[in-house]
Amino acid sequence: LSIVHKMISHWQKYPFLRLLLPLCIGILLAQINMPIHTIWWVSGFSFLVFIFGIVRDFDFRTRGLFGIALNILFAAAGYLLTFYHNELNQSNHFMNGRDATHRVFALAQITDDVSNNYTHRYLVRVYETDTTHQTCSGNLLVYLKNDSTTLNLGDWLALNTTPERIKSSGNPEAFDLSRYWHFQNVHYRCFISEKDFSIVEHSTTFSLINYSAGVQKKLLDLLKKHLPTPNEYATASALLLGAKSEMTDEVKNAYINTGSMHILAVSGMHIVLIFAGLEWLLSFYKSGNRRWLFAKTILQILLIWSFTFIVGMGASILRAAVMATCLALGRIVRREASVYNILAASAFMLLVYNPFMLFDVGFQLSYFAVVGIVIFFKPLQKFVITKYKIVNLIWDTVAVGLAAQIAVTPLSLFYFHQFPTYFWLSGILAVPVSSAALYAGIVLFFTDAVPYLGVLVGKIFYWSIWLMNEIIFSIQHLPFSLISGFWLTTASLLLIYIFIIGTTYAVAQKKLRLLMYPLASVLVLSCLNISAVFKKQTQKQIVVYNIANNTLIDCFDPDSCFSVVAKNERDTAVTKKINFAAQNHRWAMRAKNICTIDIDSSKQNNLFFYATGFLQFYDKQILILNELPTQPIEINFDAVIIIENPKFKLADLQSLVKFKTLILDASNYKKNVAAWKEEAHALGVSCFDVRESGAWMVDW
Repeated sequence: LSIVHKMISHWQKYPFLRLLLPLCIGILLAQINMPIHTIWWVSGFSFLVFIFGIVRDFDFRTRGLFGIALNILFAAAGYLLTFYHNELNQSNHFMNGRDATHRVFALAQITDDVSNNYTHRYLVRVYETDTTHQTCSGNLLVYLKNDSTTLNLGDWLALNTTPERIKSSGNPEAFDLSRYWHFQNVHYRCFISEKDFSIVEHSTTFSLINYSAGVQKKLLDLLKKHLPTPNEYATASALLLGAKSEMTDEVKNAYINTGSMHILAVSGMHIVLIFAGLEWLLSFYKSGNRRWLFAKTILQILLIWSFTFIVGMGASILRAAVMATCLALGRIVRREASVYNILAASAFMLLVYNPFMLFDVGFQLSYFAVVGIVIFFKPLQKFVITKYKIVNLIWDTVAVGLAAQIAVTPLSLFYFHQFPTYFWLSGILAVPVSSAALYAGIVLFFTDAVPYLGVLVGKIFYWSIWLMNEIIFSIQHLPFSLISGFWLTTASLLLIYIFIIGTTYAVAQKKLRLLMYPLASVLVLSCLNISAVFKKQTQKQIVVYNIANNTLIDCFDPDSCFSVVAKNERDTAVTKKINFAAQNHRWAMRAKNICTIDIDSSKQNNLFFYATGFLQFYDKQILILNELPTQPIEINFDAVIIIENPKFKLADLQSLVKFKTLILDASNYKKNVAAWKEEAHALGVSCFDVRESGAWMVDW
């Protein structure tokens, strides 16, 4: 308790940190549905206590009540901000009062282009519905089946479609699509062709977002002129403008697997380089005039925010822009605030603007990385101090990477389940080249129209991007460059951070006895791991995954995973779909060996047997059918899985096969599944629709 008291006593220096924590707690609590009127009552009561405390000036004995009221007030504010930010809680949302089959006639405006290499997608804001022109609100994700029609940001569309709720696949531990779009405040989507919409009006009114998007498009066209090769163009687009839609899987995986994706994430590094470059240019004019300092600072802030708008205002760049703005304004008033307070202030402002940012992975990694650098860089820097400047410079680069990695590694393992072993090498080799490339690219934007000079700068820029890619590809091909398969639970993640924070505090205080707290977290973490190991020794599980137009069945025992696949896994597209659906769960189940069996082949050992659709795993027996059996089967099956749209009636199947559960996987057409479900209901058959309900799982 004395330690906690000492830590709290220092909080007087960090007022925004004291406000940020209850705000974050309120945002987290908002993910639990509670009556909104209760939150209003709590916030109102806390506000009255707060005002009463100011008026009566609580003495030392009752000041704690004042602090509690203030924390509850900000937690309630976090809850209310989150509740009202969620579009589904708006009374005029365009789907209020409509069921899933209701066709919507809507007037909407395109607010964002979220297309990628595979699909054409647009975010639209719905303003009117039906022929009565009823005003409404809400975001809609629109999938366009072809790209023959040119759509631009700000265009007004008349839509005639049936929106559907965005759903996740329901595969265990897989990427949750509905959760991702929920935190983008998008909950419905529709699939349309050209006959389902018309362009009412092209955007003519000025919009800062549309203007920024237009500037970005022009700059991308400029880059394409100087970067004829696809890999270099894609890398440069991401590095300079945050446009990653052109990146191939090859380039993206290379940067991810070497721990270098932060280079392409438009973030604090870009803001620092822009700020420093402008500071250097303006330093040629020497003046101690306070007006010049004010004008120079305002110019830097305007340039930073212009760049932020052009690259799309992602979480990391917003954090850096807000921090840079706070630092710049502090310079005007000649106040040097604590970096912790500036970090907390920037996070506080961003979360008030958009509470859902708290759940953005980029937001979390960005702040953790900066905190890691602030805490660990100076101590690490002291490990290597020589008389050679180049050695010190190299070590400083490594130390920055190590400091950031200490803070973000647990979070990275939690989300991405892999660790790039040569992140430090990419930091030494690729980061300096990327800095040079960034400056060359910015210079290119201003010199492109200058004869000869624009071509020369373009060549320098191209070869710097090429060199950076070659460095990344070379590091990726080094042995043991990536260790994958890590699986952390939320409890494990929290315990690891308790260990890091506790150890750091104990070392800073130089008190050995304080290590008992981080060591206690290690003990608890060890107990959790031992429990997981014991559970693994008895695990038996069958999973039928939800994969569009495919069949995948995994059978897990303590060491292995036997995987039955209906389509050729050597097909790259199929492999990608399988990994996307099943890889995380295989890691969570700690499957060491994965044995893949084609559905038309056979496999047998003492625990697993598969041949021609008959699957037995321990004492569970499952029949996989893509056609009706020719004769009765005298086995009581635990489940029958229907795949690939066979043509038969369930009554005919019942006369040939005895089973407990009917499973309809995602390789079947929707209309066939609907017909089978209706028939199963009439016959009293237990039926499970994988596409509708997610993966079918059984443990025993």
